[in-house]
Amino acid sequence: MNNIKQSTSRRKTPWTMEENNEDFTEEDLTLLEKLIDEKNKSIYEFRHPKLLGSSEIEFLNSMIPTKCPYCNSSKFKKSGFNKNRVQRYHCNNTDDCGKSFLITSNTIFDNHKISLTEWIEFCLEVFNFQSFNSISKSTRTSYATTLYWIHKVFYLLKDYQDDILLKDNVSIDETFYRASTSNLVKYNGYKPTDVSKNKYCIGIGCDKDLVFCKIENNKSATTSDDTFKTFCNHIKRGSTLTHDGEKRHNKLVEDLELQSFVYLVNYSRNVKKEDDPLYRINELCSFLKAFLQTHKGFDRKYLQDYLNLFSFIFNPPDNPFEKVEYLIEKAFKTPGIIKYREELPQKSENIQITE
Repeated sequence: MNNIKQSTSRRKTPWTMEENNEDFTEEDLTLLEKLIDEKNKSIYEFRHPKLLGSSEIEFLNSMIPTKCPYCNSSKFKKSGFNKNRVQRYHCNNTDDCGKSFLITSNTIFDNHKISLTEWIEFCLEVFNFQSFNSISKSTRTSYATTLYWIHKVFYLLKDYQDDILLKDNVSIDETFYRASTSNLVKYNGYKPTDVSKNKYCIGIGCDKDLVFCKIENNKSATTSDDTFKTFCNHIKRGSTLTHDGEKRHNKLVEDLELQSFVYLVNYSRNVKKEDDPLYRINELCSFLKAFLQTHKGFDRKYLQDYLNLFSFIFNPPDNPFEKVEYLIEKAFKTPGIIKYREELPQKSENIQITE
């Protein structure tokens, strides 16, 4: 067929029949065009199942709210169902509220038009170090939708690392990550790539089970105070610290009464990985750089969010489906609605969070 515009929608092919479309009729299509269009439609519908009649509705209706999501009143009653047969509730606090709500109200799933099935698939792709462009193609969603979903994940993980406490045998190191090109400071008309003030210093630590990473400094060369502030609440006092002997680690060792074992950088080059006490921390630094490089075009003001996600991916539980379970359960316990304006793909500062 000729003169048919290629649609950018992943739901459509050039031969998808639409209402009020006068460009062509079904009789104009070849058997091959019909086959491709039908196959694409079946795959799309499989990845984007309708809510009505799905097992998700049973799951949502099995969850009983403990309070009104708007005024926190415990006085509410059932009030019919919405169009997808999800149980609706009505707040009896008529003086201050009196609103109707669903179990998803005032959560990241508020007004959700997609199924949790899609959310599960999306999360599994993220845990597999896929780029957002790759994820959007795989899940057949727009790139803007993928960005929207990842910021929902960021919101759920914003406090994830607060309670991480490394203990027993702990290793720490620092790695640097370049600021975005637009943020580089010019010297003599050039944008240097090898000076610390144009890089973020990221502190990363681990024990045999857990990983912790946080921005240490984004303005100048990192100091012992920066390192201490980063790790002081995340390493158990009296633990054993294995590190590369950086002087900025000394304050941490002294104040937390850590037993210090120093291995210089050249040591790791001359031993097998199973004999290298710094192998795990060095490997994590490499993985972190690879992870950030996968999403290298992101706005650096969200760097800590990416670090939280990295930590979540590498920490227990190891099974990715259990990680998805954790996020979904947390979503229903975490109040807050995330809204995106139409220009989000061009201007990420348009993210809005309402709690």
